[in-house]
Amino acid sequence: MMQIEKISLNDIENENKYLLSFPLNSSNCKMLIATFPFTIFVIIDKKNRIVFGFEFIKYFITCGKDEIDVIKIDVVEKEALVYAYNYKQKFFKFNTYEKLYFLQKILKYHTVADIYKLVNLEFSVNDELMKNLTLLLDEEFTKNLINDTINLKSALQLCRWARDDRLSVLELFNRVSFSKNYQLNIIDMIEEIIFKEKNNAKIIFEQLELSKLYDEEKPQRDILEKIFSYRYPLYDKETKLWNSKIKELKLPSNIKITHSPFFEKKDIEMRINIKNLVELQAISEKLQTKSQS
Repeated sequence: MMQIEKISLNDIENENKYLLSFPLNSSNCKMLIATFPFTIFVIIDKKNRIVFGFEFIKYFITCGKDEIDVIKIDVVEKEALVYAYNYKQKFFKFNTYEKLYFLQKILKYHTVADIYKLVNLEFSVNDELMKNLTLLLDEEFTKNLINDTINLKSALQLCRWARDDRLSVLELFNRVSFSKNYQLNIIDMIEEIIFKEKNNAKIIFEQLELSKLYDEEKPQRDILEKIFSYRYPLYDKETKLWNSKIKELKLPSNIKITHSPFFEKKDIEMRINIKNLVELQAISEKLQTKSQS
């Protein structure tokens, strides 16, 4: 049963039973209310507990409201959780931590097959995830999963690591944003170095002096190449040879030459910084003359 009521904010129970927002951010509420002016954004259960709309309650309190319109529903907890998830997904973005937190709560009431029918989780709930769900929701992963600075596949790989090694990689990903593929490459290489040298990730990162790169504008490639060079010494040799040859060319300062990542291809990319169209025209004419001669 569902009905619309006007209720005092003081009568709404301040209980986080159905809270799925970490962190609780009300910054988009004003825009959503303006975009959907006839929508009621707060849902409560028969005990006046918030099912959905924690962000809006926070916003209405900030605005100094005394009473608001709410939708009151008569549902049990397992139904209320589904309402909370689906409404949040409709109006807000989920981070990975929130999805995993919801999964942990809803698994008390439904099988995985039923959960897929009730909500759109957008990831696969397999045996590995089920085994590591409690660890993933532990505080050491919280910051990265909330900020989506680690993807779920990478996080699951780190679950197999020793805690101190795991924390070192999580700190790296928290400081520097990497794509999913880059994250997986870094984890694989560091794991191989740890196994080979019987060392820990913290010492390896210190030897590579990775922290000196964290505050660079775009440090991703440099960090990956440092780890790759350490894992594959022949690559380091190739890189030094490449840099030596480029230096011998004595190129103008406005020309930059780069090789394909890790020399996987023979392609070479040349980038020329040009001041204006006149200079571009002059270069174009020279290139055409050269190609014809």
